[in-house]
Amino acid sequence: MNTLIHARRLSGSLALVLAVGLIVTACTPPDVPVIDGPETAEPAPTPTPTIEPVSVPMPVLDIECADLASTASIAGTFTTAVSVTDPSNTMMDAYPVIPKSYHVRSLGGLACEWNNGEPQSTATGTNPDYVGVRVLVLPNATDQWARYVDYYGDDAGGIYCSPASDPVSCSTDQISGTNWVDITIAGASSEATATALSDEILSAVDAAGPGADAWVVPAETAPLPTECPGIISDADAQAAFALDVPVQAAYAAGGWSLGAAASEDWGGPYCYWAFLGADAGVGALNTLRGGAWAWQEARAFITVPSVPQPVAIPGLAASDEAWIRCAPAEAYCLVDLVIGGNWISVYAWADEGMEPIGVDRRTAVIALATAAAATL
Repeated sequence: MNTLIHARRLSGSLALVLAVGLIVTACTPPDVPVIDGPETAEPAPTPTPTIEPVSVPMPVLDIECADLASTASIAGTFTTAVSVTDPSNTMMDAYPVIPKSYHVRSLGGLACEWNNGEPQSTATGTNPDYVGVRVLVLPNATDQWARYVDYYGDDAGGIYCSPASDPVSCSTDQISGTNWVDITIAGASSEATATALSDEILSAVDAAGPGADAWVVPAETAPLPTECPGIISDADAQAAFALDVPVQAAYAAGGWSLGAAASEDWGGPYCYWAFLGADAGVGALNTLRGGAWAWQEARAFITVPSVPQPVAIPGLAASDEAWIRCAPAEAYCLVDLVIGGNWISVYAWADEGMEPIGVDRRTAVIALATAAAATL
């Protein structure tokens, strides 16, 4: 389970709403009063704006979230009411970086969720108030599944529950054909109901046929370097945080998960800046290759830590975007960039290890974003 955490250690494992298109409705001009007289001319018609629809990945399987399990089965699994939600929203409310659900979807996978409205991310640990089920399906994952089994052993696949907990929590990692299926259930009424729901979801994936063609990033999308220093050098990161000691781009190690596999398969750097010889760090760089579509979705629902606000970053092209979002008292800040069709996010963590050195997080993320814009 390969994810980065901004505390002093790395932790456990590292979500499909229906893809949305852009619907454009032409505005109808108000009625123009008729004026008598020889010079009166007919009003010119208002032209209909032409807006190209956003290219959005679609599942390569012929199933959608609603096909995974019946409403009755989902409702019957929990004693608390749950409803369909965007798993990316749920993840980002708990941990504000680019969620791995978007990497899964970029690869034609499914990311689905039903919950009680509480945030939940594996990067920040378990939220005891969260109730729900999250399903990730990664297609064409035979090699990645083999890597998972090599790491955890032949019995890694299956359904595992914690019946001693009340309510019950269960997790499932299983291969279905060439599709890796990850199911997490929290707050189930019993192990039996959780197992039955997992079995129903797995059966739906087993029965799925081919769907859409694999998504290809638009041709005009700019290429991304494969490693973080190719976007922001370690020296620029040190300068952005105004540190007297060096930091270096580091990559989470240990474990393996569906989310980590999706991130690796889709490509694009994903790292954090660590102090030399330590796991502790000051911030992170996250990317989603060709992710302009995902940022358009996410910006519509992000309210935690704050609603994104436009920010001026030198060097951006007219077609690029920059948005800043900071927690109260600027406990942590992020700048989200859309550069050349890619979503790039820089993050100054809320880490108690930063307090003695007095990092100005807003200034830091703007400096990081400026360095990225200068490179890309």
